[in-house]
Amino acid sequence: MPVVDRDEARFAQASRQMLESGDVVVPQIQGRDRLNKPPLIYWAQSASAGALTLGEPVRDSAWMYRVPSLLAAVASVLLVLRLGTLMFGLRVGMVAAVMLALSPVVWWEARQARSDMVLLAATTASMLGLWLCINGGRRGAGTGASPWGLALLWGGVAAGVLTKGPITPLVVLLAGISWACWVRRWRPVLSHTAPIFGLVVVVAVAAPWLFAVMQRVGPDVYWKTVLDETLGRSLAPKEGHWGPPGYHSALVWALLFPASLYLVGGLRWAVRHARRERAGAPTGVRSTRGGAAAFLLAWVVPVWIVFEAVSTKLPHYTMVTYPALALLCARAATMLPGWLTLTTRPLWARTGLVLWVAVLALYVIAGFAAAAASITRGKSIGGLGLLIDSVGVVVVLGIIVLARTWVRQRAWGRLRGLSLACAGCVLVMVGVSLPRFDALWVSRSLGQLVRLHDASGQRPLAAAVFHEDSVIFEFRGGIERIEAAEIDDWLRTNPLGLVIMPDAELDARPALRSLGGVQGINYSKGRRVYLSLVEVAAPTDGDDAPQERAQ
Repeated sequence: MPVVDRDEARFAQASRQMLESGDVVVPQIQGRDRLNKPPLIYWAQSASAGALTLGEPVRDSAWMYRVPSLLAAVASVLLVLRLGTLMFGLRVGMVAAVMLALSPVVWWEARQARSDMVLLAATTASMLGLWLCINGGRRGAGTGASPWGLALLWGGVAAGVLTKGPITPLVVLLAGISWACWVRRWRPVLSHTAPIFGLVVVVAVAAPWLFAVMQRVGPDVYWKTVLDETLGRSLAPKEGHWGPPGYHSALVWALLFPASLYLVGGLRWAVRHARRERAGAPTGVRSTRGGAAAFLLAWVVPVWIVFEAVSTKLPHYTMVTYPALALLCARAATMLPGWLTLTTRPLWARTGLVLWVAVLALYVIAGFAAAAASITRGKSIGGLGLLIDSVGVVVVLGIIVLARTWVRQRAWGRLRGLSLACAGCVLVMVGVSLPRFDALWVSRSLGQLVRLHDASGQRPLAAAVFHEDSVIFEFRGGIERIEAAEIDDWLRTNPLGLVIMPDAELDARPALRSLGGVQGINYSKGRRVYLSLVEVAAPTDGDDAPQERAQ
């Protein structure tokens, strides 16, 4: 896919400029410092693009900046597999890992050049390390400090600090305190985790960059940015990202699907067993006193409360708790008979499955409609679209029937083949159809239009009104963003320049000539856009300009 507005375009452009300039201290976009996120994601993305282009940034592409998110997603899934295996055994670990990988929020973030998937991997590594530390000591392993646990715990915290500031330390701190308070065992948290050692590690990792960036921009500017991104986001919604209390609790059912079908059962199991763990009673799982249930609840509950309380809300903010939720859902699912086929499940679970099929059918309709539109290059899809949609729904329903039949028959080989076939369909839809759906990728169409009239890229370029960040990425930062009232002044200063402007602004300027137009959907604002590429009309073109604009 082309770069997606808005956050991904900003991250990718800042990483591209870091690669081009070699400045690894202060990320920038068009000369403006971008300090609202620490530098690890920019380092990773610029390194990825540098390696894949063999050191020639001009050959880069949006997907090259997404590779760190993909690798972080794989790491997150494997870490959940390991943690689930340690807590409950291999089967639960495998199911939890698959549930996390299938969740829509992880599926999407793994394909975005943003910091959230790297944050998830760092946080999951830290929590696996915390589990190893507090349980290693109870088994009498010397001082109680697990070397692997300490490495994962503090390495993950350091990586999290360099990825998104306080989020990973917050999760670890709240989980450790909540667990210790609940099970009334402070020693594993205070001594087995070696907090002084960990603080030294985190400071040693983060301090050099902090010192360098404050030397460049000044301590006042940097700390003002930090406070704005932490306290500012907590006290007031940023960039219109507001949500009422309960926002994340309402979204988790969709973002963790299909694992969320078992979320109620998982939370009930955790509460019941956490009470037993507090009392020191046997729980029937591998870990006894201070075991898995209390740990997973300590991971989820306090962090969830914090994110529900802050004013700025985005759907992926609570993703750092999804590994714990996936483990709870997997534990609840695998305890029950018929959990794969749902044959013995209660009414709410069967209702959830029906809703799942309905949502999946709608998704397939949308995907195949995009495919049909790409075939006809944005024209009316008519009967072809309806035919493809109908075939798509029949295929999905057939897959569900086959899967249930083969699960009952334990035909695992056939299921593996079916899984590969479904993966191929997803690759076609996401890798072929969606990128060809031109109406969504307005900036890419604008890039093609501009290069048609300025192949050398020597003419000054500006965008009026349409200021999406994907435009900056499309033109490698070589475009100015201006307001409609500034068009005439900009063209007087740049008489050979090109301007991208809404068609409505062109009607009031007869001295300008349209070189072509682009229309599509600005999905960031949820509205259609009609844009023209214009230049100053030559004096000899005077009588023909209105006709050319109409064309």
